[in-house]
Amino acid sequence: MSRLIKYQLAVFVTFACSGPSPSSHLAEAMCARVKAEFPETPDAGWTHAPGPPLCDQGTLTPSARTDALRRLNLYRWLCGLKPVTADVSREADEQACAVLEENLQGLSHTPSSSAFCYSDAGAHAASESNLAAGVFTPAQAVTLFMIDGDAPSLGHRRWCLAPGEGGTTAFGHVGWSTCMASFSMLGKNLEPGFVAFPAPGLQPRLLMPRLWSYAPTNGTLAAEATMRVTHSGAPVAQGGTVDSGNYGSGAALILNVGDVTAGDYDVTITEPGHPDVAYRVSMIDCP
Repeated sequence: MSRLIKYQLAVFVTFACSGPSPSSHLAEAMCARVKAEFPETPDAGWTHAPGPPLCDQGTLTPSARTDALRRLNLYRWLCGLKPVTADVSREADEQACAVLEENLQGLSHTPSSSAFCYSDAGAHAASESNLAAGVFTPAQAVTLFMIDGDAPSLGHRRWCLAPGEGGTTAFGHVGWSTCMASFSMLGKNLEPGFVAFPAPGLQPRLLMPRLWSYAPTNGTLAAEATMRVTHSGAPVAQGGTVDSGNYGSGAALILNVGDVTAGDYDVTITEPGHPDVAYRVSMIDCP
């Protein structure tokens, strides 16, 4: 991932509806929550001793932690998932990970022991974390993880959306690099069903990705599974690729749907030997 990544917050446009209705009230509530929880506090994300930081891992600022966790849990709420909590006892290791990644020539989950700013704690955290470069804050990294355009497996997103309750995470940030603890995000008491992004129901269009994903919570999905997406009855995209990597709850079906407009999108998942799964995603433009 290039360190020249340009990050831009979503700009919301007007959503018009004809008269009050239950769906419009739901849309207003959803948009209000997005506008309240997506923004972040202007903050450098971390503090360190005066002078060149070199291998000073510094400290994550409280506002950076709060913003990142709030944005992560907003995405999880949009997908009908339980929130995760921050395990601050792991922040020092994630900071060690971040200073290590900041000084590498490219991100790595398995950094060499000869790497500049190497530490056992940082390397261990890197092996169990989502990694991002070219971001000013951990909250920006969360958005990159959810878009996940540089990872064909969408593994970062799948960890962000690991189902269950009681999951935890921790953030580290140094310079332009973020580490986010991932393996602990998979909670307990998984309910039967699936995790999709975009998820069924109302969704803020400008936060949605080009790559759509569907992951059964039981972790299994036939390689022949396909996704079909239509808009007002017209086909938009069909096919997809099943990635069986153990990210989040397990296997996932991925389809490049591209840019979408406001409106209803009907999704059908077809898997040999199983009934079709069908749901509707209603994209709206928030004011």
